[in-house]
Amino acid sequence: MLEDGYSDNTVRIAAPAGHVFNAESSESTCLWFDLEDSAYAWMNYTLYTDYTAEDMESIYGDSFEIYREFYADVEISGPETVTVGGRNVTCLRVIYTYDDGDRCLNFRAWVEMAEDVQVLVTGYEYDYDIDFSTLLETLVDAIQ
Repeated sequence: MLEDGYSDNTVRIAAPAGHVFNAESSESTCLWFDLEDSAYAWMNYTLYTDYTAEDMESIYGDSFEIYREFYADVEISGPETVTVGGRNVTCLRVIYTYDDGDRCLNFRAWVEMAEDVQVLVTGYEYDYDIDFSTLLETLVDAIQ
């Protein structure tokens, strides 16, 4: 059960397909999931109440710009809003080459649960070639 920490609002989060719950890293206000077959990928969920989608974009909209200071081949996309499973999902992502030469994908996506209630999903995928639409479906399906 995911709590926002400031009110009685909660939402149930299941382990996204292909991921396992990480009890060591999780708290009631931030649930972490690791990719089942790899130590290199993870995602976490955080619940925000009294935040509009516009608030979330204001907070996170340029959050990946800092990657340009550390990596030469940064590709940033978003924010873009799509409908997944009947819910509005706004997502940002950055693809870059890590120091060891591997390509990586970091993302932030917030799911509009109700008016002024957002679930933020932050993640890192070692396999940057993953279909991002499929990944978003997996993330939203985990929210119950």
